[in-house]
Amino acid sequence: MSDTTGGWTSPEPGNLGGEGPPTSDAPFGTAPPAYPQTPGPYGAGPSPYGAPPPGPGYGPGPGYGPGYPPGPGYAHAPGYGYGYRPPTRVESGATTSLVLGIVGILICGIFLGPAAIIEGRKARRRIRDSQGTLTGEGQALAGIILGSLVTLANIAGLILFIVASSNPKSRLR
Repeated sequence: MSDTTGGWTSPEPGNLGGEGPPTSDAPFGTAPPAYPQTPGPYGAGPSPYGAPPPGPGYGPGPGYGPGYPPGPGYAHAPGYGYGYRPPTRVESGATTSLVLGIVGILICGIFLGPAAIIEGRKARRRIRDSQGTLTGEGQALAGIILGSLVTLANIAGLILFIVASSNPKSRLR
């Protein structure tokens, strides 16, 4: 009772066609008999599926020569191929601008404030011209803002001091 539709033959009941698992008269729940094992290379036994054991290593196949020699190499720098983005780093002028703005709040703001503004503007220009390899736009902007606030506060304080000292009824005299 075989079905030969489409080139496939279904096995007869009780016949698995060809080699099947070993049969045993052992009761249910006991281990089946083991395949005969002979030592192979490196202590591994032969494959239970009849494949030959692996050879000593890979070499050229039969009928193949030694192959082509390696090419001369690539003309571009290594690591800058398709899909690779060059590493980014923080622009040092941006960090300097931020530090000058913060320190300017604490001490000597009349000198450090303008320095933070100038350094922050130069850093932002270098970041824009770097085509994405430099970062730190936010640090540079923060340095510009802090430097501006410090400079304005110091100028306002200096104006108040001059006005107060020129007043004849002031206690500053």
